[in-house]
Amino acid sequence: MARKTRVFVVESPSPKDFLRNVHEGRTLCSALDHAGIGSTLLTVVNEDAFYTAIADIILDAEPALSGIVPFIHMSMHGNAHGIGLTDGTTLEWEELGHIFGFVNAKLDGRLFVAMSTCHGLEGARMAHRDGELPFAALVGPKRMIYWRDTIAAFVAMYHFIEATSGHVWSAVDVMNRVINAPNDDPLFDAVRGADEQANHLRPARGLAAAYAQMVREDMGAASGEGAQQLRDVLVGSLADIGRPQPK
Repeated sequence: MARKTRVFVVESPSPKDFLRNVHEGRTLCSALDHAGIGSTLLTVVNEDAFYTAIADIILDAEPALSGIVPFIHMSMHGNAHGIGLTDGTTLEWEELGHIFGFVNAKLDGRLFVAMSTCHGLEGARMAHRDGELPFAALVGPKRMIYWRDTIAAFVAMYHFIEATSGHVWSAVDVMNRVINAPNDDPLFDAVRGADEQANHLRPARGLAAAYAQMVREDMGAASGEGAQQLRDVLVGSLADIGRPQPK
């Protein structure tokens, strides 16, 4: 049975977006719902909320991995250096690389990342020192882009992948056609990450072990208390990975 596309939208609108009621994530999830594509919207306003959202994605996606193709869809403002959160915090590509490396390892190298940000393709800078990227694939724009174009392009991408069981590489052409991007200067592109069958990502020392220990101790993750404890450990681990470490 073919795996179903599952989109986890992490949205962090700017204060101006809030004022103007611009919420790409909400609009995208509504369109995906009408198309029969599963999605979850997580709105974050600061760094702590971001780590909590990523932990929730792991807890949601990992048990269902055999039946889904997981996408993390990043809806926020970005530039050549990284992404910006509502409160003004900047997460640089290197920080995000460590975070997504942890997520990708938990999802058996099957993580797909959609960067709905200006300069989203700069996410290729998430590469580790050995040149390996912390995801199966990343798709995003090469330069500045308007919200109206990101909505149209990503709805088309997810619909194409779901309807045809196609790959991101084929969907990129559809995205560029939808927004009428010039053939000789396409706006969207994709980069290939680690092969999901040969994933050599190594999360920061001790963090994966701490996660595994929580599972082994049979904390009753199905119960509210056990699930919250597991979630708290993940949030702490992600914060340790993402925040710059003293040299």
